[in-house]
Amino acid sequence: DKPDPNAALAAHASLRQAMHIITQNKRLKGLGLALSITWLLSGTISSFEPIYMADLGASTSIIGLANALNAAIELPAMLWADKLVKRYTPGRLLRWSLLLQIVRMVAVLIYPSVPTLIAMRVVLGIEFSFFTVGMVAYINAYSPRTYRATMMALYGMTLRNLMMMVGSPLTGMFYDAFGAYWLYAIGLLGPIVAWLVL
Repeated sequence: DKPDPNAALAAHASLRQAMHIITQNKRLKGLGLALSITWLLSGTISSFEPIYMADLGASTSIIGLANALNAAIELPAMLWADKLVKRYTPGRLLRWSLLLQIVRMVAVLIYPSVPTLIAMRVVLGIEFSFFTVGMVAYINAYSPRTYRATMMALYGMTLRNLMMMVGSPLTGMFYDAFGAYWLYAIGLLGPIVAWLVL
């Protein structure tokens, strides 16, 4: 089958209109700015944690356990987050996820050790679940119904991947220059500023 040129034009128009909607909507603009800041400053830190744990003397089995912990906690935390977002608001759930991110960063800064990093992986699982459910509910609450899927793609895929593309090499260079510990000091700024923006 040949691609339908009308479909491509419609998709382009839809994307352009979605961007216009974002620029005219204070809540969606704030969400985009908050997500950009936190993904850029702290979104890639967990990727470097296994290296940091190895630097602190953790075995590969301990590192594997830490990686499994946050994944194991995500399913029950997602169910919990779903109940909370119905009882409270998407914005509040997003702020709680940012608060958990602050807790993770501060804990590692105060007591940088393998046990702390393992414990904070559990917090990461809850944080990720609150963040994901909160973001989806926030976009659903403040986007026009016909643009919700487009908004999800723009925020959850395009914006996130763009910030990760920029943030990952910067995080790696910072790690090489100053070490992992100071990544958490920089990473702490992300959720604090994002909280203020939201």
